[in-house]
Amino acid sequence: MKEEFPMMKSLKNTVEMMLVLALALCLPSCHHGGSSHGGGGTIYIPSGSSGSSAGSSSSSSGSSSSSSTSVPVFEWTVAKGKTVNSILHTELGAGDDSVMKSFKPSAMAPADGVTVYDLTDPNSGETDKVVAWQDGTTIYYYAEGYTDSGKKIPLNQTCEEMFCGCRGLSFIDMAGLDGISNTDMTRMFSGCDGLASIDLTGFDTSNVGRMYEVFKGCGSLTSLDVSSFDTGKVYAMYEMFSGCNQLTSLDLSSFNTSKVQDMWGMFNFCDSLVSLNLSNFDTSNVVDMGWMFESCSKLESVNLSSFNTSK
Repeated sequence: MKEEFPMMKSLKNTVEMMLVLALALCLPSCHHGGSSHGGGGTIYIPSGSSGSSAGSSSSSSGSSSSSSTSVPVFEWTVAKGKTVNSILHTELGAGDDSVMKSFKPSAMAPADGVTVYDLTDPNSGETDKVVAWQDGTTIYYYAEGYTDSGKKIPLNQTCEEMFCGCRGLSFIDMAGLDGISNTDMTRMFSGCDGLASIDLTGFDTSNVGRMYEVFKGCGSLTSLDVSSFDTGKVYAMYEMFSGCNQLTSLDLSSFNTSKVQDMWGMFNFCDSLVSLNLSNFDTSNVVDMGWMFESCSKLESVNLSSFNTSK
């Protein structure tokens, strides 16, 4: 039996610890706590009928006020990201990857008698403004006067972890959702490791400040179009694309990063990435770029001529 010298043992232990750390860095930290809407769905009640969603909570406080006058306030919105996440996981099977599903808007109301789940923000004092249900391998979302007429449903200011850990979703269509009030996209799609495609066409991110870990661990995405993203207010992009290890190219030339302060690990473990366009990156306010390109082993060249590393 070959004896391992102390130095070799120490090196082996160090390598093992680094591998464990690397895996931990790529794993999302999602919270699937209980929904403030209560448990269980309700039978769909057609428009014009009275009734409300059993188990739904409401408040007379009205819609959430904005801390910034530039962020519009709606009478009602979709619930906070973590609340939606809880419903997707516990009621609609979005975390179960044994059967892959799609998440998309419906132009038609659910059929009478279908069990639906209320995605309306309970703090608005409204219920059943936006509902979701499952039909086969599709999870539909619907709001009367919105998805049935081409109008987008207003999202909450806090979309943190909205789809986090939804391993059972292979496709997400954001076309029916309006992100103009959204200020926080933290871990919004993180850990969706079965996600093969996502439609973000026209998705409004003009008021978003936090974009860290948005796509972290989306290991099945082979392409990602974020050209419509308005990042003019974003200050945090920490690990934004970390662990997207099937992406071969990424074009971020449209990104305005003039206010971003944190880019730590932004592309780490993107080990299939061959092409990365950062030609217009403004890093004049960035204070942390640690591990930014860690383990991007196939990235042969990247133009960093616009980078300002004075801070």
